[in-house]
Amino acid sequence: PVYEGRMPLAGVKRVSESSVNWRVVRCAVKDSLRRTREGGNRSAQRKLACFELHVLRSGAVGFTRSGLLSWFGMGRRVEVVDYNNYRSTGHAGRFIANTPDRAVSLVTSSSYEALRAALPGCAISDGDIGENILISGPSHCAGVHLDIGTRLRVGGQLELELTEANKPCYRLAYVRWAANAERLLGERWWESPALPLNCEHTPGGRGWLCKVVVEGWTRPGDEVAVIQLDAEAEEGDEEAKPKRKKRRTAAEKNGHGARA
Repeated sequence: PVYEGRMPLAGVKRVSESSVNWRVVRCAVKDSLRRTREGGNRSAQRKLACFELHVLRSGAVGFTRSGLLSWFGMGRRVEVVDYNNYRSTGHAGRFIANTPDRAVSLVTSSSYEALRAALPGCAISDGDIGENILISGPSHCAGVHLDIGTRLRVGGQLELELTEANKPCYRLAYVRWAANAERLLGERWWESPALPLNCEHTPGGRGWLCKVVVEGWTRPGDEVAVIQLDAEAEEGDEEAKPKRKKRRTAAEKNGHGARA
């Protein structure tokens, strides 16, 4: 199948056959008010699940239902603008405030599967590590299915490009099951090489940060596919060639060298 959305690079884009069974599992956001009420920098990163997500270059806007009828998928439609304090304030020497390269975060279900296997007895729920979009299908290990520069089509039009392997945050200390994790692996348990969250040992295990190439909508159940440029289109895309040559994989950025 050919991707027919708006294409910022010249040429035809095709869906990788290896990603035909990938799906969106969960969409989530958290606004600044909710973050403050939950404790700000001393709160868990888990976001509020939403039935639909509008993904923009500036970030994500989620839609939930309020009232008693929300249990039945009905009720008043509520808009929630996602807020990320770290992205909003920037980091000197790393990225500017509100950088488009960190518009949304994405995690694979295999990260949660590996986390549950490594932390028996911890009641880990999807969404606990704070992603905007959770997808099933690809491996959480960089270089297997996903890596820096991978482009994904999510739903009918939304297109994301993976820009960075996400790193574990100290706010993982505030998840509901943190005490059990600390008992098993120590105070800063999220840095343990035994867990997929450690970006130096398992880039991609904590998920990915993404920029939005084509804005669009998504919801749980949507198909997810890798977008590839035709060889002829890639050869004709002179402007993009230098960028591809300079791009480093997540493993290289973390000092592991290129993966085979």
